[in-house]
Amino acid sequence: MATAAPLESISGPAAAASGNVVDLDQGETGGGVGTAHLRGVAPGGIAHYQEALRLEPGFAEAYINLGNVLQNVPGRLNDAIAQYEHALRLRPDIAEAHNDLGIALGSDGRTSAAITQYEEAIRLEPGFAEAHNNLGAALTLIHRPTDAIREFRKALELKPDYADARRNLEVMLQAAQQ
Repeated sequence: MATAAPLESISGPAAAASGNVVDLDQGETGGGVGTAHLRGVAPGGIAHYQEALRLEPGFAEAYINLGNVLQNVPGRLNDAIAQYEHALRLRPDIAEAHNDLGIALGSDGRTSAAITQYEEAIRLEPGFAEAHNNLGAALTLIHRPTDAIREFRKALELKPDYADARRNLEVMLQAAQQ
């Protein structure tokens, strides 16, 4: 079987860090948790989350949001990972936090650890299309194309208009035919 071509789109911050065209998706979440597609950091954003956490140190969602902001600041990936891990110590049942941690770990080159986080996100929320898509991307990186295709198909089953998953599936199917 031929080596898979780079995936064209999985949205989020991982592409720049990995050097691939892959960009992982944090998904659309409720409750203010998702700051998924930040491309810059609003002035004072970090300080606002830090102040919120000073006032309410048990607010897991604020740790997640702070992690999402930090993940987009050059040199702050490890800080982002620490924020997600803190959120998960407080609330291990938040699927979005596992997905976001997976993205950060993948950006740090820790694909196996990222896969574990995506799998936990899916265990907690089986209908989390973005986590299925991100798991598929990570499985591609460790040369498991059959499993990756299964995850992309599941993401599309859950969210038929999910363009990133559709493109990823098409890339993998084309690579499988070569």
